[in-house]
Amino acid sequence: MSSNTSVNSTSTTSASTASHTLTSHSNQDYDHLKNSNHRLQATVQELRLELCYFKGEIKRLEYEKKLLKQDADNVSKLFKAWVNEFYNGRNRSILQNAEQLQIMTKYPPIHINDILKIKDTMIILTTCQPPFYIEYANKCWSDFCEWEPHLVVGYTCSFLQGKGTNLKTASTLTKDVCETGYGSMRIHNYKKNGQMFRGDVTVFPVYDTMVAVGENCELPVLTHFASVLSNVEIISESEMCQISCTSGVNDCSVVSGGIPITTILSSLNNSTTNKLNGDTTADNHVENKKRSNVDQNVESINENETVKDEPIFDRRINSKSVKTKLQMTQEKFLELAINIRISDLLRLIMICSGPMVLTDAEGKILHVNKHWVDLCGYDIRDVDGKTCSILQGPLTDNAQIVKAKLKMRAGLVAKMSVINYKRNGTTFYNDVVIVPVKGGYNSCEITHYCGYLETRNYNEEQTIPLDNDDERHINKALKTDHTF
Repeated sequence: MSSNTSVNSTSTTSASTASHTLTSHSNQDYDHLKNSNHRLQATVQELRLELCYFKGEIKRLEYEKKLLKQDADNVSKLFKAWVNEFYNGRNRSILQNAEQLQIMTKYPPIHINDILKIKDTMIILTTCQPPFYIEYANKCWSDFCEWEPHLVVGYTCSFLQGKGTNLKTASTLTKDVCETGYGSMRIHNYKKNGQMFRGDVTVFPVYDTMVAVGENCELPVLTHFASVLSNVEIISESEMCQISCTSGVNDCSVVSGGIPITTILSSLNNSTTNKLNGDTTADNHVENKKRSNVDQNVESINENETVKDEPIFDRRINSKSVKTKLQMTQEKFLELAINIRISDLLRLIMICSGPMVLTDAEGKILHVNKHWVDLCGYDIRDVDGKTCSILQGPLTDNAQIVKAKLKMRAGLVAKMSVINYKRNGTTFYNDVVIVPVKGGYNSCEITHYCGYLETRNYNEEQTIPLDNDDERHINKALKTDHTF
């Protein structure tokens, strides 16, 4: 009896254990299936999101394809129009003109950064639209023509012309440049001192990367024309007189009021003759006429002097010039200069009402404006290829300068307040703001620096303080950097 009870008890326990084990396995399977279901649902959700993303990408690509087709159609229309104009207009002569093709081959369009690096060729840069105002002249051109760049920036090139200049040839060159972007001529022009010379003038386009059209693509935009002067010859006085005598009235320089120089010289000769004969009435008439028409830009000639065939006035009076002047402050300079390219900076330097300087990536001076020259006493022929350290002296705070240089190297805007020195040795206290100029919208390479100066009264409390990190960097830089 007891053995049967024991067997039954054992059987019940075994069944209970088996049932519990089965239930436990069932729960584990359920949890596993539940977790698998959650994972599958998450995967399905991810796939749905990816599907939505790819659908969006397909729509975007279709839209871009539509835009590209529109752009291609527009380019095709422009190309067809250009071809029709080319074959029906004057531009067709380019294909028939071997000399024009040779010029285009020798002088392909060049980036403005590269044109500013040229030192051994006489070059000026003008605006890309008539009347072609000068925005830059290099030292080589300045040394030959004897015109300081800051005195000719903002003027047209007509101040180089004189009695011996063939204005028809110059007009043809301008027309060629307007129509084809290229031009070449051999012409007689004049230096600042009135010395005549003949030379080859070649004009070709200069561009800048102004518009970003893709992640790694920038669209070149015409910004300037470069004019190269080469094969120059100095004209002797005898040949100069012969050229001037054979030139027609149309080749004479014209001063303010529209009176040719030959007419003025004739009037002045008559004035001298009348003075010697005691005829003061004619003298007063000629003198009044001279003052009213020449606007006091022609100097009077003494009685005993012989009228020479040389300029007796500032030749720039014949040239159109930019009248716009932009009143500049540090805030406005930062707003304008920090986001524009080098081509626009040249224009900004031309119209700025304050001192500005442009350097290359190494800090060597490339270009300065008239206000910088008036303040510092140096012109570009004195400072070309040098750094702004020529303005520093015993009272200049080197720590401020090195701090600014460290920021410049990091591609940041640099500000400092320092004492600098003019050419004559006198000091001036100025706030300086320097902005880095990058080579393009997609380029992080710094190609130039542009600085703006503001003078003010010296106040020691207004100097920019240095923190500990600045001092450590500056002390290290002062030991290793000998450019200051």
